Amino acid sequence: MTVFRGFAAVFICIFLASLLFFSSTVAHTVSESLSLCATSVIPSLFPFLVVTKLFLNLKLADTLPNFLKKVMKPLFSVSENSFPSLILGLISGYPIGATVCSELYKDKLISKKDAERTLAFCNNAGPAFILSTIGAGMFSSLKIGVILLLIHICSAIITGALFRFFSPIDSKNLRKRQDTPNVSFSFAFTDAIYGATISSLIISAYIVFFSVFTSILNHAFPALSKVPVLRAFLFGVLEITSGSYEILQSTDPKTSFILISALLGWGGLCVHFQALSFLRSTDLKTA
Repeated sequence: MTVFRGFAAVFICIFLASLLFFSSTVAHTVSESLSLCATSVIPSLFPFLVVTKLFLNLKLADTLPNFLKKVMKPLFSVSENSFPSLILGLISGYPIGATVCSELYKDKLISKKDAERTLAFCNNAGPAFILSTIGAGMFSSLKIGVILLLIHICSAIITGALFRFFSPIDSKNLRKRQDTPNVSFSFAFTDAIYGATISSLIISAYIVFFSVFTSILNHAFPALSKVPVLRAFLFGVLEITSGSYEILQSTDPKTSFILISALLGWGGLCVHFQALSFLRSTDLKTA
């Protein structure tokens, strides 16, 4: 622990010095990142955040066909109440799956074991990002976007199925959905707007920070530009959108397809920390 604190102190000092040394670059990157969040990230994500919160507040999962929810136990060995985490995570994208899973756990609708196992496969890239941003936007091919989306969905399902062997379902001291109190639509809607606003700001903050971090790396280590594919993949490990764009600019389409598919499964450290920010009020472990 002492070694880790020492390493962290050295890293923070170096990073602070880099912020001062590359101050003009940092300021430009922050400006560009805020513009990206305002024109792309928030407009595409905010409506999903509102609808997701409404979905949970109004208990609309109860209206879903039972056969859909019943696959959770035999396929993933988790409670049927975990279903909204998976379906909303696949529909809405990062970090909605983790957000929903956290809310279900805090409402005592799923156990700690179920929540921690569900987190392994519910926090996924959404169709809008894969089809529009990656497929049509970067590859200029909706077909490639569809293939990447199918690979991503299958990977999430396979991961969840493999995790089913770790431990049995723990349903002690859990509430049934019908036992949770109903709320009025006005309360549900205002709470959804408030929650979505806070979530959008948190997500944007992480995007800005990681954009600054990758920008500093780019200027501090010019040797990385000699191996553009490695640099692009490294940036993708940190932040998926800019990394995917860099990969497409630095290598052939087939290699780009493979590397970007891998990055979609990983999500990027930026996405991981976004998810952690929504789990910090719980005792859930992610590793």
